[in-house]
Amino acid sequence: MTDSSASKVAIIWSVVVVLLLGVLMVFTIALQPRFYRSPDKAAPLDQDWYSNVFDPAKRVAIPDLLSHPILPTKVESVPGSRGAGEDTNVSFEGRYPKFPSENLLYEIFQSDSTGIVTLPDGNRLNISAVAIALPTDTEWEGEETPPEKIPDWRDPYTGESLSFSPGDPLWSQKRAVSAVRPKLHFRVQVEGDAPIRWLIPSVHDAQTKRSVGAVSGPVYKGEGFFSMDLEIWHQTALDVGVEFYFGDPEVQTLPVKKGAEIRFGDNAIVQVKDVFPDGYRFVSWVGGGSRYMFHSRPPKEIQMGMALQVWPPCNTQLIDYEIVGTKEPHRVYGSYGLVGYRFPKGMKNVPEIQLRRYPRLGRAKFHLPTIPRLPEVSNLFASPISKIRIKYPGNLASHAADAAEVKYDRSISSSDLPKSKFPMILTDTTPAKIFVQIEEMSGQTLYFDSNEMEVTARKPPGLLERVRDWIQNRLRKWAP
Repeated sequence: MTDSSASKVAIIWSVVVVLLLGVLMVFTIALQPRFYRSPDKAAPLDQDWYSNVFDPAKRVAIPDLLSHPILPTKVESVPGSRGAGEDTNVSFEGRYPKFPSENLLYEIFQSDSTGIVTLPDGNRLNISAVAIALPTDTEWEGEETPPEKIPDWRDPYTGESLSFSPGDPLWSQKRAVSAVRPKLHFRVQVEGDAPIRWLIPSVHDAQTKRSVGAVSGPVYKGEGFFSMDLEIWHQTALDVGVEFYFGDPEVQTLPVKKGAEIRFGDNAIVQVKDVFPDGYRFVSWVGGGSRYMFHSRPPKEIQMGMALQVWPPCNTQLIDYEIVGTKEPHRVYGSYGLVGYRFPKGMKNVPEIQLRRYPRLGRAKFHLPTIPRLPEVSNLFASPISKIRIKYPGNLASHAADAAEVKYDRSISSSDLPKSKFPMILTDTTPAKIFVQIEEMSGQTLYFDSNEMEVTARKPPGLLERVRDWIQNRLRKWAP
């Protein structure tokens, strides 16, 4: 056989194989439910985000004052937004610089085969207990917040129940039960004496790589007990990133008076922009975080407050402070470098605070092979949702999308849903059933675009179009 003949035969066989695979794909797609999401397929955006969180090769240096000199600000009084008194604006002067994603600032520490993370400063961390609380774990009907309950603590790797000393104040403490999602509780045990302070953890589905943990309420120091909403209802492995700042801190004292400042060498600067002896009601972010507005009307119970500039902004992740006479340190929160802070209730005429800046940010990565109590599914749209309370029409599609680990398009209009049906309590449902319910209430037809991993009211390409595009792509790829 000549080379030319062999080449023609190879092309013919390639076409035959592609056509057979195309027919197989047609039958596979045709037999799938209308709403189908594989429990082990990662979307590109989720894969990218996961990589930013856990890939140590992507880490960048923490910005300092040499790379990002402090940006000037101005403080001005403006007429009160509520028609009385004066508000205070604190805003940046000049162009706000571009900073690297805070996800990339962490040193990544991978747990070993026994589930233990060893830090350079000698601390050893491990997840020693885990529990899941479901909305059906407590009796509630129509209430926004179900009663708290003592978690059913399990070994994170064997799933066996754990028993503890009676009356132990940590293990026997009642913890929150959510009305809208499973709630994940877990404990990070610390072995060692080096300083460490906790930040908010991140939780990802190890199969789809999607971030599936909602806002957490972390403890601050010592043994780490964390509670966070879990946005999924199905069984999967979890990759848990526990974040903290650590190392030997530099300690300085900051007077609580307008114009005071301290510097941590070339690493950071903290300035007091204004002090509010009678407190303030709340803070507004204006212009994408480039400006704060402090409203003049104080809360019913007076709380002293102040406006800070912490620069570079990532230092709000590295600094804590202590008021003389208090038992616990406090965090200074703020994402853009301007921080509005209100002292704890009862704190009046605070003359100074002691700031500690820790030099390092760490993220310990743990792999949990299973989640207690949640069922395995072959289609994430079929994840069993035992009970859920939907407060507003706009929450219905978002909770269903979270449970199926997909996006939902804003073309799904919540304004077409009858407001009289909310709050709504659903039992024994699934994400697919919820989307069908949305269709029935709104009159919209919904589609799942598997290419975009998105539920939408816009009709995506049909089956024949998808098969045609798939075959054309394969022919271009395999052509000699």
